[in-house]
Amino acid sequence: MMHKLADIAKALNRSAVYLQGLQKRFDLPILKGANYSGSYLLFLQTVISLRTLNIPEETILELWRIERKLLQLLHAELTHSHPHWPDLHHRHHQR
Repeated sequence: MMHKLADIAKALNRSAVYLQGLQKRFDLPILKGANYSGSYLLFLQTVISLRTLNIPEETILELWRIERKLLQLLHAELTHSHPHWPDLHHRHHQR
């Protein structure tokens, strides 16, 4: 099922502006309309949950950067099918 950012904001009890900030800071794909996957929703939910547990955002960002680098080094094309990763493959081809 695909989602709009407004739907994700409602499901996560956060404002769209807050989620847009996360998108920018985590360098996530910014899509129009109902083009966000369930994996994208789960990733944002995970980030928000970690912040709720007082994990510093910089720590989460650093782990995310390392994970992305590892995936790139391994030439992994799994990012768009794993339930916890946003569609990085899609973002890479948009640039």
